[in-house]
Amino acid sequence: KWFELIEKSIDENDNANSAYTYTALLYHATSICKDHIMVFSNDYLYQFIRLLIKKNVMERASPIGDVEVISDFCVCCMLLIKKWGIKKDYEILREGVLGIVDKRIFNLVLLYTDVKLGKIDRKMATKWREMFLYFLLNEI
Repeated sequence: KWFELIEKSIDENDNANSAYTYTALLYHATSICKDHIMVFSNDYLYQFIRLLIKKNVMERASPIGDVEVISDFCVCCMLLIKKWGIKKDYEILREGVLGIVDKRIFNLVLLYTDVKLGKIDRKMATKWREMFLYFLLNEI
């Protein structure tokens, strides 16, 4: 029922505030309830990410809200990657992120998966974090 209310609300609201609110909500939900499977199962999170993608919420954000919305969206994808391992998340990213945000962010998210999987050393991970922050602050 909660999921249906969110979907209806996203349909009715066409502004940056709703995009930010729902993306931030997912971010906080995954942070706070990550161990509560009955509250937010992996499948449920997957559906929610796909809903945001399907409704093109990201494309509706105003220029003022873009940095926050896109960075939160990336964090959401990363949290899902962290929870699941890689296979399902590559599917989410392939289907959604390339059509919504700049390809450079997509590549950074993929790089994050390599850091998490231990394919990149700590020095490279630090470089990636700096690069990601610089990109969010200066290029969007």
